[in-house]
Amino acid sequence: MNKRSGIPIALISIFRESLIGGISVHSSSLFDRLVENKENVVKVNYAEVFQQQTLAKKLLAGVSMGVRLLKLRFSGIRIFHFHASNQALVFYLFAPVLYLMGGRIILSIHSGYGYDKWLDEHPGYDNLNQVAFRCLDRLIFMNPEESTRIRLRYPFLRKRVATVNPFIAPAASSLPKMQSVVCEKNNFCIATIGAWGARYNVEEAVEAAAILSERIEESISVTVIQSTSLLETSYKQRVLDRFAILSDRLDITVVEDSSAILDLLARHDVFVRPSKGDSYGLCVAEALLVGTPAIATDVCRRCEGTLLYRQGDTEALVAHLRTVYAASSRVRKSLLDPSQDSYAGYLKEYQALI
Repeated sequence: MNKRSGIPIALISIFRESLIGGISVHSSSLFDRLVENKENVVKVNYAEVFQQQTLAKKLLAGVSMGVRLLKLRFSGIRIFHFHASNQALVFYLFAPVLYLMGGRIILSIHSGYGYDKWLDEHPGYDNLNQVAFRCLDRLIFMNPEESTRIRLRYPFLRKRVATVNPFIAPAASSLPKMQSVVCEKNNFCIATIGAWGARYNVEEAVEAAAILSERIEESISVTVIQSTSLLETSYKQRVLDRFAILSDRLDITVVEDSSAILDLLARHDVFVRPSKGDSYGLCVAEALLVGTPAIATDVCRRCEGTLLYRQGDTEALVAHLRTVYAASSRVRKSLLDPSQDSYAGYLKEYQALI
């Protein structure tokens, strides 16, 4: 059992109720686990600011959020944990004030591009960090290589830079029951997840499924789970046109902005993440968690237990799919090593700030 941190925490991020994506999944799971373990935690959802339709409404929502953060500090909240992508606007606006008021500041950066490389291309942020990062008690990255590069860039941070594995298992109450029948359909079922952008490359999974279907002479079902947080219109149309051509060989279903990802993954025989670029791929770990074998490109650090292939090597992907097909079982058990769950890692960082 995890030891409680014992101090009040404000988690400042975006969450599943506003947007489906890597940061929201990560932050929602962390919040739910903290609540499950009876921690004193509140969430502040900054998506409500950026989803406003006019500049005036954005400014009003931003001021309202700032007032709320100040009230939380006055009420006794001690740790303010910001989750952000590279630009981290909310952190820059509010963290320095909370720091001056005695708050302990944590920033987790979820960079799908490489934060150190991004800073080289955006020197203004690098200069800003020379000041803003001095209010940090912890700066958290998802992999040790990134942490090492940032320590070299900002020597004043030193041991305040930490690495915490990006995957947090959801609260027990949200986990689906292991399915006695993997897929509701009788054929081999493949799932893939992405967004309507070329970087996610979901069509590679579908093309490989079509090849496998021809070779095993059986129908295959493919579920393409897409987020609309990224929408490249021409790419979407091109992919949908290709899906229409392949529909005579495959049963293809497209699902947009689903919040039932774990349940969907648990009902498939295999999950494929064919992305051209990635930071980790939380959905890969989620698939393994619910007992679904996972195949992914080797473009980044992946969860232990993932079958890897070089992006673009369709034959290697087909070979992995055939291996899973040959070994598929109706008996489900989690394939995720418990060490991949980073909840305890976050508790450790919180406890260090008591």
